[in-house]
Amino acid sequence: MWFAVSVLLLLAALAGSVVMLVGWIKKRRRLKLTGGILVALSMAVLGGCLLFASAKVVRKLKSTGPKEIWHAIVNRAFDDSGVRPCDAATARRILGANIGGVSFLHGTNIQGVWVEGIVLDYGYFLYVADEKELLRAVSTAPVDPAWNKFASDDVCQEVTWAECKEDLLYEKGPEHNLPGWTPEAVAEKRCYRCFRAPWQHSIVMDEKTGTVYHAIMECRE
Repeated sequence: MWFAVSVLLLLAALAGSVVMLVGWIKKRRRLKLTGGILVALSMAVLGGCLLFASAKVVRKLKSTGPKEIWHAIVNRAFDDSGVRPCDAATARRILGANIGGVSFLHGTNIQGVWVEGIVLDYGYFLYVADEKELLRAVSTAPVDPAWNKFASDDVCQEVTWAECKEDLLYEKGPEHNLPGWTPEAVAEKRCYRCFRAPWQHSIVMDEKTGTVYHAIMECRE
């Protein structure tokens, strides 16, 4: 229903623009009749192209759910050249603030991308860690005492890759901004989730190399 209404509104706007253009041409009389017709036809073609493009967008959004819209927003953010990987010190500081410190990593280099969104923040971190020490750190990470919507987890829950991959993979990121971000290619992996209010941690651990793919998403809403 709303798709049809949108199309009708676009057609009305196009028709109104053509009428206004013709009226302006008659008033100014600086163009010959042939020139006026060509201008009007050009406007009509341009308007038709815009109408076609708008109709495609409307039709696509008509079948898009909240999750798809959110993923599209994240994809757009990572596709923005302004989203750069953090320097090592910043990545270490942000990750440490969200898991209660990273002293157990013993100087391991931490790569990361952090996005401060309009409403919620999220980030992706790549590093090497001991599985037990990491899970212990995440499950005891500080929580926001004002949060009372959902209870925090006391332990990290093991989940399947199918459950976890949507938190770590997007169409245009973060593999385009974080070299080596390839959790889907890990042959032997264990996946975990842990909610420590207001942050959801999604973790993929490479069993062979100890490489950690760690997604952190703010979930206040």
